[in-house]
Order: sequence, then structure tokens, then C-alpha cells
Amino acid sequence: MTAREFLEWAGYEVNQTTLFALTEYVGSDIDFSQFPDAEVLTADGTPLSECTGEPALFQEWMEIYLHPPLELEVEYNDIHFQHWTGTQDRRGPIPAQNQSNQGKEDKNDL
Repeated sequence: MTAREFLEWAGYEVNQTTLFALTEYVGSDIDFSQFPDAEVLTADGTPLSECTGEPALFQEWMEIYLHPPLELEVEYNDIHFQHWTGTQDRRGPIPAQNQSNQGKEDKNDL
């Protein structure tokens, strides 16, 4: 089954976004957004359409891919990463850097 056929079978419109999503889902070396008529195979060569649970597993994955939560936040060492913006928010003061060279010229500054 081609990428185009798989998406139609799964109930999705065939477009650049859904074709690329299918590429990501399968982990394919073939970019289905460039080659929509390529066969969709798993890493071991099994057609995706013959895998147990398909297309339901793909549909579940697509819901998250197309409509991610507004904010995915992970706390680690008081740094909060906002996944959807790629920004970070540091909680607390940033530690002062070593001031032992303050007022002295550095050979790299010349």
C-alpha cells in the first residue's frame, strides 16, 4: 500500500503535512511528502497496512502529532523547558561567574 493509499485508508487528507507525519511515524528513510506513491513498510519490510492495530495506532499517534498539548513542561534542575516554544525559564538567580580576572586584560581580548 502506498503512502497516499494508507492515509486515505486511515481517513486522512493526503497533503504535505500528513505525508510527512507518516514518514515520522514509520521512521522511514523515504520522505513520503516527496514520494507519496512509495510503499509504506516497517523496518523489517512488513507493509504497514498488514501490521496489527493499524490504522488505529496511526490515528492515535496522529491526534498527538497534529494537535499537541499547548504546553509540555519538564522540570529538571529548576529549569523549565517549554517544548512547544523552544524557550526556557530559569527559576532562581543565575550563579555569578568567577570574578577573579575582573579588571585584568585577557590575552584573548586584544
